[in-house]
Amino acid sequence: MDQDQVKKIVEQLHLERKIPKEKVFGILEEAMMIAAKRHAGQESEIAVHIDRDTCAISVFRDNVPLSDAEITERLGAQTARQVITQKIRDAEKDMIFERYNEDLNNLISGTVRRVERGVVIISLQENIEAILPRSEQIPGESFREGNRVTAQIIEVNKNGNNARIRIVLSRNRPSFLRKLLEQEIPEIADGIITIKELSRDPGHRAKVAVACTDPHLDLVGACVGSRGSRIRAVREELPNNEQIDIIPWVADDAEFIKSALQPAEILEVIPCPLLGRAIVLVDKEERSKAIGRKGQNVRLATRLCGWDLEILTQEELQSVLDTAVDQFKSIPGMTDEAAEAIVAAGLTTYDDIALSDPAELAELGKFSEEDAQKIIDEAERRAELDTALQASETAAAAAEEAVRAADEARRTVAADVPHAERCARDARDAAARAREAASEAAKSAEMVDSAQVAEAAQAAQTSAALAARAADTARALVDSARDDDRHRGQSFSRNA
Repeated sequence: MDQDQVKKIVEQLHLERKIPKEKVFGILEEAMMIAAKRHAGQESEIAVHIDRDTCAISVFRDNVPLSDAEITERLGAQTARQVITQKIRDAEKDMIFERYNEDLNNLISGTVRRVERGVVIISLQENIEAILPRSEQIPGESFREGNRVTAQIIEVNKNGNNARIRIVLSRNRPSFLRKLLEQEIPEIADGIITIKELSRDPGHRAKVAVACTDPHLDLVGACVGSRGSRIRAVREELPNNEQIDIIPWVADDAEFIKSALQPAEILEVIPCPLLGRAIVLVDKEERSKAIGRKGQNVRLATRLCGWDLEILTQEELQSVLDTAVDQFKSIPGMTDEAAEAIVAAGLTTYDDIALSDPAELAELGKFSEEDAQKIIDEAERRAELDTALQASETAAAAAEEAVRAADEARRTVAADVPHAERCARDARDAAARAREAASEAAKSAEMVDSAQVAEAAQAAQTSAALAARAADTARALVDSARDDDRHRGQSFSRNA
């Protein structure tokens, strides 16, 4: 390999494959060194240097320079070519890794190349492939070959020299929506508007809390854009016309919670910092709006604010408070004044007391920490008893449902096998609910040493066993009927 060949290789790789010239020189020097070592023996100390200006090759063996004839003799062209080829591939992988790793968490666009078992393979620039796993897709969206897709880079891996670069994308994370907003709203990209919090139900709805350093700027208007142009551009990147609520962020927790629960009208917010919970008072007519379809509105608001929100009407709140005071008064060592003070602080269930810090509870109730700990222990026992009793009732109701379904299957199986089969499925589902309730009761029995809790757990277990037997009976009846039908069909076929 002479100077002209070296110069040609360097220029070609730099222009065609975008590999920096210094990197190419390093690859050639390493390849020549390996080739020379294989010829001269591994025990020899070989050094190769290529002049960056003239491309002249200098080779040293044990610190002794070799002549041009010796260089030509000792540098195996085939070996050097193989090493160069492999090193170039490695260099290209390194460049791809560095390029996309620098863009980690940023947005990138590509074209759908194919879909394999729900995983979308996306072609990026220069035929680089990335994957959009099913778990990172927005529920309900579909992809076809050739579709243009924008996604967020969430992972860039280079595992081993021979492995391909693995680039993983996402479209369903809150950070994807955050990046879309930054892309479409210059004030966010410039830092004038800050996204303080963001919660999202991908494909359905999102709530974005924003703050602004400029008091004269129309915060919501800047995010929405003229006639909704900016927010519309963001929504066009999302399937199902995902709704995006822009909410001004305020430092006051109660006011922020009110804004987060829009479009519902909120009467009052009562924060309980001890539990990280807030009671939200609404009119009866606003309750369903505050909760939202399938609880979506309150769920997104809870994530946005970081408070556990409980939606109640004034009448419901009064009932909760009265019940809590009556229950707490019955705890040994609890005074009427202490019970009212604890409820006023937002603790309304035995679970709330059981999770309290003894020092904080003692301060609220004006009693010693030792007495507070006894009250906490009793509250925990009562909380687990309530859980076990409720689970026992749930298991008993499920067992009754399973027995009814099994009886219906027995009554109708001879005349209507498909109906009996539906009854058998109902019995099976009821048995599953009974087992789940029994498991919940058993956990409560493990938590506290209480004969009442153990008795409730045993009752739940008995109900679950009854439900399982009913479901098995129904299934056996249907299976037997199906076998009889097949047997009759085969006999008819033989006779024909």
